[in-house]
Amino acid sequence: MFDDHVNGEYTEFRDANEGDFTWWSYVNMKSDLKTALGFARFFYPDIIEVEGCFLLKDKFSEKYFDLWKKECQENKLNIEKMMNL
Repeated sequence: MFDDHVNGEYTEFRDANEGDFTWWSYVNMKSDLKTALGFARFFYPDIIEVEGCFLLKDKFSEKYFDLWKKECQENKLNIEKMMNL
């Protein structure tokens, strides 16, 4: 995915721990439960269905839904693209 050297702090920790230090070790040291939950929500958001469109709950607005429904001529795929942007 990416080279370990993209994060200099990680490589310093890894080198200091003689090969037993992994990315899992690094994340365990640098993160807490609140950060992990935030990333979990980012990668697995709440989805709602409105008139057959699947939309991100956190970004939903009735006002903008009505606007994009009109602008997109009720094309559900285009409404979803714009609302979830």
